[in-house]
Amino acid sequence: MRKYKEEIWVDVVNYEGLYEISTLGRVRETRNNRERLLEANVSSSDWFENSVMLYKNGDWTRFETRPLLEASIEEYEIELFEREQGLID
Repeated sequence: MRKYKEEIWVDVVNYEGLYEISTLGRVRETRNNRERLLEANVSSSDWFENSVMLYKNGDWTRFETRPLLEASIEEYEIELFEREQGLID
């Protein structure tokens, strides 16, 4: 993963258009033309240490922030690479 000098917001994988995650690990809701920063749940146990609850199709799902960030940034970097190579517009 690249090191970014500024905070960049990218769509959360499988939640495109609903949520975004930043390179700093912050998550925001982006549905209904509004942006709302979500608070991460911090647990005292090892399970879901920094997590957020995301809603889609009538279901709430808890995600750990770090794997969510890694997957979303990986998708973003693949898209950046493809644009740089002229593979997509």
